[in-house]
Formats: sequence, structure tokens, C-alpha cells
Amino acid sequence: MKTIGPLAIFSLPAVVVSLLPQFHEILCFDRTSILRGQLWRLWSGHWVHFSNSHLWWNLAAVICAAAWLEGRRPGLLLRFTALAAPLLSLGLLALDSQLAIYGGLSGIGTGVVTLLGYVLVQSRRSDRWTGFVVLALIATKLGHDSLTGAALLSEFSNSAVQTTPIAHALGAALALLFGATVSRQRSASNGSMPALINSTSSGSIAR
Repeated sequence: MKTIGPLAIFSLPAVVVSLLPQFHEILCFDRTSILRGQLWRLWSGHWVHFSNSHLWWNLAAVICAAAWLEGRRPGLLLRFTALAAPLLSLGLLALDSQLAIYGGLSGIGTGVVTLLGYVLVQSRRSDRWTGFVVLALIATKLGHDSLTGAALLSEFSNSAVQTTPIAHALGAALALLFGATVSRQRSASNGSMPALINSTSSGSIAR
């Protein structure tokens, strides 16, 4: 049950926004509007999708990975998505000057799946190979995106809508950076315990 809250926060806004197309224009990633100060689009743009296929394929993949991740490392999903959403949007602003409009969970979703793979690789040996498989699938998808520039599963009625490979690559890169940072923090925290025990056993406790 603890998993439901993070998943609802993660996915429900995208469903609600899909039912209110009149708000797409004010919520989507719009380069000109963001540069004019409409910073909420750095977050809300990820909830805007350009077809039902675009929405449901993203949700299907993301929710499965997010539920798995939340079950393994509670709290990691929200921390990652809260940071990755604006950072990914800022990355798109900086790295793709031709990108005027962007929307969808695929960039964040790629990050969530990548983070899941990283967590599994760092866990028990029985899960490690599963993690390597997940990361290999992500690498394969990124290769497909960069070579073809076409969506793997989503369909769009408007031919002007195209996939954005750099968003997926940014999502994966942010996930690996986030995962490595969290792992380093945990290692540092665990490494401080013996020193604390040694200091208390000698009777010298700093206050």
C-alpha cells in the first residue's frame, strides 16, 4: 500500500491532463514561454502527451518500473523524479536549441527504468543479472532512438510530432548520476559507524 502514493503522484497528473486538452498549451514544455519565466513548464511538460498511444505506452512501462523500484527502495522514486523533471527540461533547453515544444513521460520514464537497473545491479547477486538485462535493454532503446529517430511503440496522428532521443539519453544519464550519488552517500554513512562505535567504546564522545 505504501507504493500507491508515490505512483499516484507520478502518474495521475498525466492521466488528468490527458482528459483536459484545453490546458495542454499552458502546461507543455514551450521553449519561448519558459525563457520568459513560465518555469512551471519545467515540471508540467512531462505530463502532457500528444496521443493516447503516447500516454498509455509511457504509463505502462513507467508504472511497472516505478512500482518495482519503490518496492525495493521506498522514497527513491519521488526523490529522483522531483529532481530529474526540471533538470531534464533544463538539459533540453541547453542542448537542443531547435526544440520548441516537448511533452511526455518518456524521458523521465527512461530515467526510472535506468535507476531500477542500477539499484538491481547494486543489490543481491540474484538480482544483479536482472539489473544488467534492464540496463542492456535501455542501451538498446537509446541506440534505436539515435539511429532511427522514430518512436518504438507510440503512434501519433500528427506527423509533425517526433520522438526526442536526447530526452531519453538525458533521463538515463540523470538516473545513473543520481544512483551513484545515493550509493556514495550510503557508503559514507555506513563507513562512519565503526568510527562512532570505536569512539564510544573509549569513553570519549564529542558533543
